[in-house]
Amino acid sequence: MIRLKHLLAEQSDVAQQAIRLIGDDVDLFVHNYIDWLDENLDDLVDSGDMIPQQKFDTVLNVRYELMDSEADDVVASIMRRHSDSFNPKTEVLQFIRKFI
Repeated sequence: MIRLKHLLAEQSDVAQQAIRLIGDDVDLFVHNYIDWLDENLDDLVDSGDMIPQQKFDTVLNVRYELMDSEADDVVASIMRRHSDSFNPKTEVLQFIRKFI
């Protein structure tokens, strides 16, 4: 239980840092993130791991989810979507910086 509380506190600290990093650049971040996502999903379509309709649906869903979002909602979405892909404690801020 103590370990879980510690992990949640660390994630909260990282999330707060990410929110400050994005700051008022939410629209720029979302635009760049969606472009990146679209390009990466193109690679999956090209390799046959995803069909074009899945790519379209995914990009549309993300665009809709992040439209008019505040920085805290964007960070929560990124952490939820990519938590299996990277270490939330050490790689979130690096990932966020790619899009600012």
